[in-house]
Amino acid sequence: MDRNIDLLDLQVFPASDAIDLALPSERCCAPSHEDPANDATNENLDGCEQDTCRLTPSDESPKVEHWKPAEPQFCKEIAVHYGQSKRNIQKWFVDLREIAPWFSEIELRLSDDRYTPLAVELLGYRYFAGSKKKWESVLRERFADRVATASFPDANPDTKTPLPLPLQVMGVEMLAQQQQAQSRALSLREQATQALNDANQTRLARLKEFFINQYGQRQVDQTQRRSQLEAEAQNEAIEEFLIKQQAKNAVLSQLEQLNSLGKLTAAPESPPSG
Repeated sequence: MDRNIDLLDLQVFPASDAIDLALPSERCCAPSHEDPANDATNENLDGCEQDTCRLTPSDESPKVEHWKPAEPQFCKEIAVHYGQSKRNIQKWFVDLREIAPWFSEIELRLSDDRYTPLAVELLGYRYFAGSKKKWESVLRERFADRVATASFPDANPDTKTPLPLPLQVMGVEMLAQQQQAQSRALSLREQATQALNDANQTRLARLKEFFINQYGQRQVDQTQRRSQLEAEAQNEAIEEFLIKQQAKNAVLSQLEQLNSLGKLTAAPESPPSG
């Protein structure tokens, strides 16, 4: 066999047509074409370790849908849906507060650390955008009205922007719960007041019965005696008034008689005849 190698038979392939022998699992971890200066920053912001391969929506099977739940969700549920770690979701939320300051904390997270439906939807945009910079662009485009409001607030301070519908529903529910709690507290207070009044009435009845048994007859006798004395005094006053009235009438009668006699005595004599 001829072992000589004919150099003319060798074909030179361009570098662009070289065959990529890397395994599919190695390709997913291949470096991206983003700016090398931002690689470390983006990696830290995403919360991914260097040896961890983050799958993009095109790499996953089956395809992940953009989750827009109707109820608040914990970080764990969001991480499971998008195939991420809880640390990644928490980092995304920190980034969300940074790139979208026009969303308030109460619009995005509840007191029990659950994320609101709005926050879950916004975190989904981060997953499909692939980077923090693209995510910010998507949010600014989709929520341009909120961006404009945050950049140029209303000159009238009395005008308040209405809360989003999920917050309005939550506010109504919280108000209803507060009213129910106040109603229950009022009912309990009324029951306690009624029980105290009943106890006081029972106690007063027993005290009254005790005093009646001890001092009842004496009090009755004193009351009856006092009533008799008052009646006698009234009768005496009436009799005295009648006696005085009779004496007055007698004096007036005598005066009338004297006046009549005086008039007769003092009658003028008839004039002499001329």
